[in-house]
Amino acid sequence: MTNGLFTPRKSASSNDRYEMKLNAEDMAHVRRGRWKADITDQNTGKRYTVRGAACSAPRCLCDAVVVKELVCN
Repeated sequence: MTNGLFTPRKSASSNDRYEMKLNAEDMAHVRRGRWKADITDQNTGKRYTVRGAACSAPRCLCDAVVVKELVCN
């Protein structure tokens, strides 16, 4: 499987988006509906907790949002 482009919103109240490159393992966690995962942006090495989120359509959960940036020691 190839690396995937992932564009979650930067926060629940923002329409600005990150452009992340994910490896196959992280991409397998990204889906529609209710989900939550820790992922690594392959471009920057930064880790984030992300979750499924509603888009602008009623009862649709096809979007994603960053919950927090994880600090790596």
